[in-house]
Amino acid sequence: GDRVQVTSPTDLNVRDLPSLLGTILGLQPFGTLGTILGGSVLADNYFWWNVNYDSGADGWSVEDWLEKVVAPTTYTLTTTVSPANAGVVNRSSTLVNYPPGTLVTLTAVPAANYTFSNWSGGASGSVNPITVTMDGNKSVTANFTSTTPPQPGTWVPPVSSPEPSSRC
Repeated sequence: GDRVQVTSPTDLNVRDLPSLLGTILGLQPFGTLGTILGGSVLADNYFWWNVNYDSGADGWSVEDWLEKVVAPTTYTLTTTVSPANAGVVNRSSTLVNYPPGTLVTLTAVPAANYTFSNWSGGASGSVNPITVTMDGNKSVTANFTSTTPPQPGTWVPPVSSPEPSSRC
């Protein structure tokens, strides 16, 4: 069914029947989302909808305080690497916009002298490749670690202090 959101400035009554005489099963606050299961039914000069709310009580609510919600039709996926130029992220699909539920496999490929460390942002862990589900806009970072050893001659030993002189 269609998705709706509660727009009532005060808690919206949820009833067991589409009527002002129906028993109040609970209240839904402003912004609560739900899915229409049935309706509309005209009773007591109101149109009523049977709503399965995402949380709390489910039941009949007055149409005046419900608004249809249109979900985005596509989502974007942004990939970056850290540090810059340490590697690349390859995708199983190069779409700019992904339909909801699309599975995208990301593979981190390190540049010379780097190794893949982990994912951050819209993905986590150190599994490579990794599959992300496009259920919202995502930004995923592939983190790499340098494997280059320190350059010779960059370490300077500490200067030792001279022996203290004895006084006679």
